[in-house]
Amino acid sequence: MHAELSKGKIGQDIIFPTVSPSNPALTSASNYVRQIQSAIGAAEGIQQKRLAKGKIASYDPKADKKLTIFVAKCFPSWQQKYIDLVRRMFNGMTLDVKEVTKHIDKSEMKKAMPFVQNLKKRLENEDEKTKVFDRDLGFEEVEVLREMIPGLRATVVKLKKVDIVLVEEGAKSGVKISDGKEEKLRELPPQAVSAEPGSPSFEFSNDV
Repeated sequence: MHAELSKGKIGQDIIFPTVSPSNPALTSASNYVRQIQSAIGAAEGIQQKRLAKGKIASYDPKADKKLTIFVAKCFPSWQQKYIDLVRRMFNGMTLDVKEVTKHIDKSEMKKAMPFVQNLKKRLENEDEKTKVFDRDLGFEEVEVLREMIPGLRATVVKLKKVDIVLVEEGAKSGVKISDGKEEKLRELPPQAVSAEPGSPSFEFSNDV
């Protein structure tokens, strides 16, 4: 009986499950969601530690609160200038930072040098090399953030409201786009300045 059963199996076609090809956009969006959740958790933790040490916090994390997410519409123009410079001076293998430095405006040296050093590091990483000059996130950042709102309200203690603000370059103004409505904002807090595409900034407040 065992022999007959084995014989019957030999003639059968074995069907293996097929694996769908990876979706770079979905992977990028998933990594982004994890990054945002981690950043928000870290921001909460910092305020709780300040209160625990008897220091003044910018808001009470234990009370009802609002989260404002500042999203940059575009990368700063000065960054694009130095990306173009690095693209011209990168020989496909290495980047001579000393030569690049000769072309950096002295007034921008303080912010440009760390940026160029980071580009060099990424160019030396085979996985990052092709992404250095292509700054497309691969997904709609605002749409992903909107989809995250219900989950954030369910997981962040006492979070009652989430606002998303699109920030103009220079962070001097922005547009609040929450709840399907648009509201022009003429003044933004300091946190908005650090927002870049793919790397938003945050502000918690008890102004609910």
